[in-house]
Amino acid sequence: MLVYHLLLLIFVVGRAAASNPYDFKPRHKLPGQARKGSRKIKTSDIPMMITFTHDDNTDSRSAKYVQDITERFTNPNGCKIPAVMFTTQRFSDCATVQKLYYEKGYEIGGHSVTHRKTNQLSSSEKKKEVTQVRNWLVNECKIPASDVNGWRNPYLLGDAEIRKYLADAGYLYDSSMPEFWNSKSSPSGSRKILPYNMKYGIAQMQSCSWFGPNLNRCTKSERPDLVQIPMYMYQRGPSKPAVKGLMDPPGAYKVLKREFERNYRSSNRLPVTIYTHSTSTNYLNQAKNRSEIKKFLSWAMKKKNVWVVTYRYVTPTDVRSHALTLSLALRASLVRQAILGLYEQPGAGQPDGSLHGQVQVRAVSARLVASTILLLYYCNDATVFVLLLHK
Repeated sequence: MLVYHLLLLIFVVGRAAASNPYDFKPRHKLPGQARKGSRKIKTSDIPMMITFTHDDNTDSRSAKYVQDITERFTNPNGCKIPAVMFTTQRFSDCATVQKLYYEKGYEIGGHSVTHRKTNQLSSSEKKKEVTQVRNWLVNECKIPASDVNGWRNPYLLGDAEIRKYLADAGYLYDSSMPEFWNSKSSPSGSRKILPYNMKYGIAQMQSCSWFGPNLNRCTKSERPDLVQIPMYMYQRGPSKPAVKGLMDPPGAYKVLKREFERNYRSSNRLPVTIYTHSTSTNYLNQAKNRSEIKKFLSWAMKKKNVWVVTYRYVTPTDVRSHALTLSLALRASLVRQAILGLYEQPGAGQPDGSLHGQVQVRAVSARLVASTILLLYYCNDATVFVLLLHK
């Protein structure tokens, strides 16, 4: 069985080897669904993903509230569900960051040093907020630089300068731009824009001014080599927000269930994200809010092919991420959508691209092969990182 897994992995990596991992353009469908003459991907074969994010403090208080939810649920492969912690340095500590990353398989992202409003900062201050928190996570908290990939702006305030600094600092994605359907980029609830690389331009120009001109100031000329994972708004209907301020949904069970049912039926099965804070807004501090989220997850995870994942699975970034995604499929006997859904080659020219992107492999070392094999039998890549570190 181990040999079979390795051969299948080599096949998948071989198919992806010639592709750029972040070269995916704005689109609404997976390549296998959109390209004429390609093998059609059934909606039921596309994993339905749920993501759970927490902003601001990554400390013992937030960890307590987030784990009260994640420790109660397991994915179809038997692993506990993870979360994404967008971390503000001033409110966080390395001990908690390390525990959540290495022991729980959480993803750790940047959320600035001080949580100041970036539209009130000088250029040098903006750059410091972006770069210093990443350096702190890597150098002080000992999170591998290759795994500090994501960013969310404090107060969701961003601009072209911030996005340039993010790309220069080594971040791979930003998730700060609200996206609503019944818009140019998302024509309907079943045709929302997929994550895309902003080097092709900002595809969400109308979203940049949704909450006012200062939320996400965008320009038509900017081209940061940075993936945008849109913050899909909770909506009751066309252009009708269900939650004031986008995050921390009151009555979360009803709000999240509506979004899940809409996306689960759609052809691209966009992830549903649970956007939260804890002590900064007291949202997760309240047991009733946590209960609402747990009620939703209890309902959703009874559905077929539903996974709670981090953003690294929504936009895989390297061989280890692809191997992890593949291992989920192998352990749940879902090889077909791992190959067709995640590794379908993009066609030539406009407008083809990929929801997940493709992996570019320059060399596969013996250590990488060994880590890939181990990934098939462990719940998170941090575990494997530790095992290999001590070999």
